Amino acid sequence: MDDLLKKPRDAILGEERIGTLSLRLAIPAIFLVGFQIKAASLFQAIGKARPALILGMSRQLLFLIPLVIVLPMFLGVNGVSLAFPVADLLAVILTALWFAREIKLLENVRPVMVQ
Repeated sequence: MDDLLKKPRDAILGEERIGTLSLRLAIPAIFLVGFQIKAASLFQAIGKARPALILGMSRQLLFLIPLVIVLPMFLGVNGVSLAFPVADLLAVILTALWFAREIKLLENVRPVMVQ
């Protein structure tokens, strides 16, 4: 709290703008994450550990870390804010593609009659 009192008013307002921008960028992407988590869980439920692992880690490791490193080089602080929704979107796209492929494979499987 003492830091807030010592900072100039412009600096505080600048930090508020960055925080506001970050939230405005990140919140809409959060709604996509639910699909990504559930689809990754589907692969685990049907016994496909490798896709479940890849999809489960894709958001944080495969996309977020590289984006947090690369985007600020081009966009500054806004690049960090933008990395989160972009990582979410890329993870959802990867998951949707893998999910659609798996659904097609499951549709071609014939049920086995047990007597």
